[in-house]
This record gives sequence, structure tokens and C-alpha cells, in this order.
Amino acid sequence: FDSLNHQLRKLYMFRQGDPTAEKLTPRKQQELLFQMLNALEPREAEIIMGIFQKDQHVKGLDYKFVKEAFPDLLP
Repeated sequence: FDSLNHQLRKLYMFRQGDPTAEKLTPRKQQELLFQMLNALEPREAEIIMGIFQKDQHVKGLDYKFVKEAFPDLLP
């Protein structure tokens, strides 16, 4: 199994507007995501899926909370 930290560094491949991501076909992105998830422990894969679904199942964790805690992190 790979580390979550290592896989998180690969998320740029799915970011809208990223030059590398723009070159990938949806099928290739799907294949890469599948490989990432298979390389992780089940709970870590859930974290990655939560990022894509924009839901970490943490009550109270929303845009406002993150913006207050880390003002320069989000637009």
C-alpha cells in the first residue's frame, strides 16, 4: 500500500484548469483515480473519495469554518 500523503500530491491531475489535467481524457483520469484508490488503505481511499465528493462527513466542516481557520487557503 502507498501512503496517503504520496497520493494527495497527485490530485493536481484532477484539478480543473491544471494544464496536466486538461491533457488527460476522462477515461485516463478515471483509470488514474482507480489506481490511486487501489494503492491506499480503505479508510484512506474514503478520504480521497470525500475530497472528490466534497464531503468528509465531518459535522460543521464547511467553507465558512475553513475560511475562518485558514483565511488564505480558499478564494
